[in-house]
Amino acid sequence: MRPRRPPNNPMAGNAQNAVEQTLLDALENYLGAVKQAGDPSVDLQSHFRRIELLEKSLPPGTHPQLKHYLHSKSYRKAHLWLSGRDEENEAGKCR
Repeated sequence: MRPRRPPNNPMAGNAQNAVEQTLLDALENYLGAVKQAGDPSVDLQSHFRRIELLEKSLPPGTHPQLKHYLHSKSYRKAHLWLSGRDEENEAGKCR
């Protein structure tokens, strides 16, 4: 069972701080770029670098599930989690 944000948190499922909000925006941009991956003008590496930079700047106390998704490069799952839609994530094979 995956850990979830505490249910009594009024912002549960949403980006909790400026870094998480910026990360959510970066993940949305990345996912949009993936849809255009056949276009040679799309540079996915710049998106990866941006997301990795933001991952490194997350504050202490960042939820372990979000850190797991980012460390595993599960960017779609991280996006769903930050968007408050973690229930749409399929359980992975990590145990």
